[in-house]
Amino acid sequence: MIIEWLPDADLDLDEIYEFIAEDDPDAADRQIGRILGQVGKLTEKVSRKGRIGRVPETMELVITKTPFIVVYRTVPGKNQILRVLHCSQKWPKSFE
Repeated sequence: MIIEWLPDADLDLDEIYEFIAEDDPDAADRQIGRILGQVGKLTEKVSRKGRIGRVPETMELVITKTPFIVVYRTVPGKNQILRVLHCSQKWPKSFE
């Protein structure tokens, strides 16, 4: 299964890194590493991991040891990463 990062998700990662790195670049590296490591598991055969999303037709992958949730959807042949959100953020009604 292929993982496709959509532009909003890429931007989320950049913003997460920049925010954390202002105080601690090493912590920023660790957080991004945790996110990427757990998203990487979406390439496995059982690719639907996490819970059913709050937004229709999405899944949510809770990133352990972080306050972040990766929102994704499965389309033929790939998992599309839609957003990486802090758990305290207000959730959008859609990701389109």
